[in-house]
Amino acid sequence: VVAEVFGGLGSYRVSVRTVRNADLPASEATSAAAVINGSVLGRVDSGGDVDWFRAGLVQGRTYRIELASSDADGSALFDPVLLGLFRPDGTLLDGTTNDDFGNTLNSQITFTAPGGQLYIAAGGFATTTGDYRLSVTDITIADLGADTRSLGRIVANGQTSSRIGLA
Repeated sequence: VVAEVFGGLGSYRVSVRTVRNADLPASEATSAAAVINGSVLGRVDSGGDVDWFRAGLVQGRTYRIELASSDADGSALFDPVLLGLFRPDGTLLDGTTNDDFGNTLNSQITFTAPGGQLYIAAGGFATTTGDYRLSVTDITIADLGADTRSLGRIVANGQTSSRIGLA
């Protein structure tokens, strides 16, 4: 983004809005990608519609994947369902499906990536339709050094996690 003024002073506002993906196929032919440590918007257009998102996950790292109702366009998906993570050949990875995480209608899983290209499948319960937000967060706990060369960082008013282990 570049903002310029030609003579004089003034103010301006810059806004960035996430645009919902168009109808996506439920296959490796999808054009959409999940954003690691971010989110993307999607829409279940009709009952039984399933959207796939490419996920460039790193082998051995732990991720939290959340599928939540989003009121981005005034039509929130009532009951989003995480239909699982799939390999390009359509094989579902065990333990990667979820509906109604905790006491909510949203979906969430935590898992350690096995490596290779994966696809996240998003849909709605039964014939529900509407907008959703897919978030992928790397929650791998770092092993931090015990001196000033540590790569651990924390920002003001932020937080981080690690683990204390035995040598």
